[in-house]
Amino acid sequence: MNKDYIKNHIETYDKVANEYNERFNSLYHKQWTNDEWRRFFAKHITKDSNVLEVGSGSCRMLNIMSSITDKTSAVELSPQMAKYSKMNSPKSNIIVADIKKVSFADKVFDVIFTDAFIHCFPMQDINFVLSKFYEWLKDNGNLIVGTTLHDEHKEGFLDKENYIDAPKRFRTQFTAETFADTLKNNKFNIVEQYNHQSTAKHETGKLFTLTLAVCEKNLESI
Repeated sequence: MNKDYIKNHIETYDKVANEYNERFNSLYHKQWTNDEWRRFFAKHITKDSNVLEVGSGSCRMLNIMSSITDKTSAVELSPQMAKYSKMNSPKSNIIVADIKKVSFADKVFDVIFTDAFIHCFPMQDINFVLSKFYEWLKDNGNLIVGTTLHDEHKEGFLDKENYIDAPKRFRTQFTAETFADTLKNNKFNIVEQYNHQSTAKHETGKLFTLTLAVCEKNLESI
């Protein structure tokens, strides 16, 4: 495993940030419009909710959530991505940092949202990041996590082929089973899950499933 995958991520996402921002309204679960996303978030977020997005990218999601609550924050690794995060969600607090090195108080967030992010780590670090989410989330809060599901579980560097020059970045490819087991092993129970079959091919050259899981903390495991 290349220990410099975080450095690689910064370089890759800095490089694609402008292109990523140009796709601002077309990324993330293309079957949902902004209004549909807002209705989804409104089931889990109130005007008093304290919300964290991790891996905010262009901040399309956080901007939608900030229309429901004023208490929105994000952690973004790429300085160039963070520039667009601040532009697209101006009411939100944007922190530029490696999530593994960030500290928040225990049980401070009502919702932690992260999409197309958790798979950017090797499994050991995925478990570490999820343990931090568990600590930061209130006991009655929700972790909302999105990724892609594949036929075979793999880890490694892949070309981001749907972007100019196809820069490489580290990627864990979950199966439905390994995704569910990873959440369960880190004391999260899936209470809602939405799957959508992509019509575009992944960088592996195969079709894949987009999934979004709403999770609760498994308090019985304490």
